Amino acid sequence: MAGRGNRVAGGDPSLRALVFGHSFELMEPVPALLSRAGFEVCLMTTSPRLARCRHVARFVLVPRRDALVDAANREAADGYQLVVAGDDTALKQVLRSSLTPAEKLRLLPVSSDDGFGHLASKIGLSRTLSGAGVATPPFAVAASPAELGAAAAGIGYPLFLKSDFGGGGQGVRGCASEADLQSLADGMAYPLLVQKKLAGPLVDCSAFFRNGDLVTFSYSTIVEAKRGGLGPSVLRRYRPGAARDTNLIAQVRQLGRSLAANGFSSVSAIESEVDGRLSFFEADMRPTVWVEYPKYFGQDPATAIAAAFSTPASSAGDGAVPGDAEVPDAVVLPYLPRMSLWDIARNRYRCWSYYENYAGRSFAFDRVLDSSAMSTIRRLNAFFRRRWAVPRALFQRVGRKLRRRRRAGHKDTPMIRFRSPLNLALLVLGALTTIAGYLLIAPGVDLPVRWGLDLQPTATLTRNLALLQMPVAVAVIWAIFVAVRRFGNTERQPARIGTLNWTLTGVTALLVAVQLAIVVIGLSIGRAA
Repeated sequence: MAGRGNRVAGGDPSLRALVFGHSFELMEPVPALLSRAGFEVCLMTTSPRLARCRHVARFVLVPRRDALVDAANREAADGYQLVVAGDDTALKQVLRSSLTPAEKLRLLPVSSDDGFGHLASKIGLSRTLSGAGVATPPFAVAASPAELGAAAAGIGYPLFLKSDFGGGGQGVRGCASEADLQSLADGMAYPLLVQKKLAGPLVDCSAFFRNGDLVTFSYSTIVEAKRGGLGPSVLRRYRPGAARDTNLIAQVRQLGRSLAANGFSSVSAIESEVDGRLSFFEADMRPTVWVEYPKYFGQDPATAIAAAFSTPASSAGDGAVPGDAEVPDAVVLPYLPRMSLWDIARNRYRCWSYYENYAGRSFAFDRVLDSSAMSTIRRLNAFFRRRWAVPRALFQRVGRKLRRRRRAGHKDTPMIRFRSPLNLALLVLGALTTIAGYLLIAPGVDLPVRWGLDLQPTATLTRNLALLQMPVAVAVIWAIFVAVRRFGNTERQPARIGTLNWTLTGVTALLVAVQLAIVVIGLSIGRAA
């Protein structure tokens, strides 16, 4: 696996790449990938957050969104081997600009102006694919509400209503019957793409093309996504062996040639449940947030991109993996920034292993995720995984005894529920708040720890003592409740146990809220200073 900062062997040190756009999320992983492929990267954007992006030789902040295209056009004239439009909005701006066709072609990810029609347009893409004989779901175009009913009747239900421009699931609505058609279309901008909903798994075949030729691609299915499955994906199952599937490679290669693709492409398709063939319905000509993930199973796209630019375009590879390379059957990978805080806190799907792709998101995140801290976290994780084996066996043994007691007809003794989901969530929130306080508040700041009835502070402590006060209080309260459960009357009525449970949760919530207030006040003091 190639590191983020190491160039792959054989890369051309004279290569230069210009990446321009607005989207922080989509553009952030691109410089690391291109840097490994041997490119010197110039990043031009309206997002100041990208100033912290690593592996950028030159950063240009454009003050206004409407000035981006002209700035990128002037920069591209300086001679770049690769120009990457980072998001759909940037593509749309270039298309609608007053630049000449030659200037637009220099900025857009297509090899000829014949490919302009499908850029940033779902309708244009469907027409292009259909005209080139590439498999795509049946579709129709409704230019007005009056045409919508006839278009839907011709396609058949279930179907999708799609705005011509949009990304990340925005402007897409599923329609199961004629009764829902008009209500779902309300508020959507015409013309609309009316597209048949096909049965089968949703597949991503995001790729990189050069002058229409396939350079590299990955195959993954969407395991979990936002907005009811229509939004951005959170969890994907990659199938590395697909890069040896000659039929699949031929379909993706045909797609790239029909689009005159020349750069990154976010490709989505439905895989037929009958013959396994793909029906393509999306090919956004820009990178995805998942662009670097194939490196985690030994198929780093930087290697293929470097090889493509070190040889003539006509001799570019076909995206296949050598037949003697060992690849896993399937790899499940998460996109950490889209996961819930609870899933991140419990390291679901080992999401912390992929932290390096998100460094630079914020000052606090960088502080937590520097190399020394992450190496410590990984060592602790390994330690507790080894030590967890004994207590886990003990808990399983206790569980088996309890189940045997239930089957024997014994009545379970009511107990205080320390590990309820709400209690655990409060403890995690309290821990994160305390860590944030130590990282973000200067050591010499005095923080309030007691307030009067008028809500004015009546006592203060230095940062270290103030932030330690609430965790100690929580530990003492929990110790008292543990003692009550251990040494108290085991014949208490369930109602009393319920009262104790609510009391424990309520006191913990109050202390966590106070800790949160202390940290917020400390941050405001720091900004005022």
